[in-house]
Amino acid sequence: MPPVVEMKNIVKRFGSIVAVDNVNINLRKGEILAIVGDNAAGKSTLLKCLAGIYRPDSGEIYVNGKKVEFSSPLDARKLGIELVPQDFALVPCRDVVSNLFMGREITTKVLGFIPLLDVKKMKKMAEEHLLRLNIKIKSTQTVGTASGGQQQAVSIARALFFRPRILLLDEPSASLSIVAIERLLRLMKELKKQGTSQIFITHRLRDVMEVADRIYVMRRGKIIAERLASETNIEELTRLMLGEKEEVVEVFE
Repeated sequence: MPPVVEMKNIVKRFGSIVAVDNVNINLRKGEILAIVGDNAAGKSTLLKCLAGIYRPDSGEIYVNGKKVEFSSPLDARKLGIELVPQDFALVPCRDVVSNLFMGREITTKVLGFIPLLDVKKMKKMAEEHLLRLNIKIKSTQTVGTASGGQQQAVSIARALFFRPRILLLDEPSASLSIVAIERLLRLMKELKKQGTSQIFITHRLRDVMEVADRIYVMRRGKIIAERLASETNIEELTRLMLGEKEEVVEVFE
């Protein structure tokens, strides 16, 4: 069975800056894959290439063994890929329901051929979804009035709303309390049991060691090491991230 995702020889430049430099990674079904590295290592840029936000300058992306090209995040979503971005990507002046359904609103034809939003149905679905995820925020609350942790929770809830097969999390615990982080890690483990494949970026190496199956270490746009979580530790990962010891990528068959 092929990996659910393969990224081969991915390069992404911004002017003279090479943010992602000939990167190769793969993701297996039901796997939690961590990508770690210092700031500006290229981690977020790589995820955005997979999410359809950026188009790689060169390289190939395969989903379930088929080569794909994304011109927008919508193309990635059609294949079951959802990104929880570090900046939340929410509309502060709109309520939780509007943010959960943003770009995928449910409509009903009431006045002839004019589609109208089915507000009642979306509100009911949103409240059921928030309850399942144990997210404590009112569906009618304006997102801009919520705490940073609540906004992050809404961003995660939106990504999970349409049951993605591949979930990308960019620093998902950055604005969360300790209790909320524990809840997030439990959710990631539960999604793994359900077969959801996940890639997450974080600076919290303790979280990596708790939930990851495999780990890629990035530095200066390159993958410089690959480790099984069961065969490494925080000390080694820290050394690799800081560049105190050069490593060659190890590929696990």
